[in-house]
Amino acid sequence: MPPRVVISFRGAVPADAEGGERYLARALAMKQRAEAHGATLCAWSAWTFSFCFEPDELEEAVTLATSVFEDDSASLCAGISEGELRAVGERGTLAGLAWGLPLVSAVALSRAARGGEVLIDEPFSAAHRDALAALGLRAQGDHLKRLVPLSPSVAPEPPPSLLGAEPEPPHAPTSLRTVDLVGESAKRALLQGDVPALERLIAELQGTGEHVELVERMSGFAALRRGATADALRRLRAAAEAVKQPAQRARARLAYGVALASAGRTESALLEVLEALARAREAEDSNGEHACALFLARLSAAGGHPEAASVWARLAARAG
Repeated sequence: MPPRVVISFRGAVPADAEGGERYLARALAMKQRAEAHGATLCAWSAWTFSFCFEPDELEEAVTLATSVFEDDSASLCAGISEGELRAVGERGTLAGLAWGLPLVSAVALSRAARGGEVLIDEPFSAAHRDALAALGLRAQGDHLKRLVPLSPSVAPEPPPSLLGAEPEPPHAPTSLRTVDLVGESAKRALLQGDVPALERLIAELQGTGEHVELVERMSGFAALRRGATADALRRLRAAAEAVKQPAQRARARLAYGVALASAGRTESALLEVLEALARAREAEDSNGEHACALFLARLSAAGGHPEAASVWARLAARAG
């Protein structure tokens, strides 16, 4: 069997039958999620269950492992390793079962991890440092390295107008005025870090079947606030690539740029926001131009470039 990326999950040892039911339900839910990501179940024991991915499925593997960050109960933790496995299952539902040192390592890492943590070893960290950074993650520690999101403190706050609805025409119908109110509520929820409120607003808009672009932006930032950086980047990148109208492209590109900055990818964020600014000017959208210039000012200041920040701030003031 060729090299595989192996993820082992471990849950808390159940203290009673009720705890056992909760553990099994959580484990089976993770199994379903893993299969949706294209994983193969390669091992299952009383305390751990493990999956393997092809080497070119690193993003899917890491996204699956870091889904433990989203579990408020911190009932699962994970370990990741990489290398060759030997198949031990012959056919049918057991065909994916395997054994190898990567499985041994991943299981050991999961047993060393605390609830809600993902541990990797030094070889995996060294081989995939750049790829992990591109997913908004870094390895922390000496030998047993803990995966953590790149610090959002290096990124400026998103401009307040980022989640606003598209510019509405005079005498806008009630449906547009309603979505604008939802957009205002979404801004407050985003800036306050109130993910449950943001998700309720997303569900409210999804129920109308309208304003798909706004819903995608909101969903991406909800994922970002939950710490699901890879999911957020994927959502916001797809949204940015899907829209064609200049004003919508400006907002979508700006949203993706903000997410990139939060993930520590400053240069990519700068390019995205410059593209957003160009599209805002193409659309003669002064609000969009103001938002882009303001974020470029904050991005420059956060990067230690006060002169550039001052120039962008003046442009933002003129646009505003």
